[in-house]
Amino acid sequence: MASVIKYMEFLCTASPIKKIIREKKWQYRYQQTLENEVLDAATVEEDSWETKKKTAEKNFENLSVTDKFIHLATYYGEDGILNLQHTKLPKRFNKYLKKMKDEAGIDVKPLVTLEERDMLVEISNCKNTSELETLLSTWYSKKNLSSNCKYIRFALSASVELWSTKALVNKTQGEDWYRLHVYSNVWDKAFLDDEELETKRSECVSQGYEDFKGS
Repeated sequence: MASVIKYMEFLCTASPIKKIIREKKWQYRYQQTLENEVLDAATVEEDSWETKKKTAEKNFENLSVTDKFIHLATYYGEDGILNLQHTKLPKRFNKYLKKMKDEAGIDVKPLVTLEERDMLVEISNCKNTSELETLLSTWYSKKNLSSNCKYIRFALSASVELWSTKALVNKTQGEDWYRLHVYSNVWDKAFLDDEELETKRSECVSQGYEDFKGS
């Protein structure tokens, strides 16, 4: 851009045109100056951030467990949130993490076991109903499955049965039908082994709502 303006100024002799070209040159220089200032400011801010992080990490070992988590969340978290299951921390922090979690009472457990994950992957690999039925036959021949694995097996079996009747594609089915055949029969059974949860539907929900309104 600058070279084009330079040669145009050399070729053009009319005063109005020269004036326009001089203004364009000034605008271009001003724009470049602004861009350079923004880049310089961003570099300084990044350098300052890195300096603060390195300075803080020199004393990391002596920080309280709360301040250690704050440090990790600030410099390695996402928007100040530290996800211990997904955030990849530098290996130098590994020697601190177990003690930090124990002191803070944090028991991080995977959402699914490897056995449960394998079952879900096997379902995703099936291409049709026939393959799902074959998979179910294999699963029902297994013994000593965990309660969650048994639920995955049951939920798949119930889903295949529902799908084979073509009732799920019937647009006239109302909420009561889904409550009876899907919500209560399939979904609610996921919580049968959880002593802290109890599912209630229909009249129980209605009665609870009426009690809430009256209180």
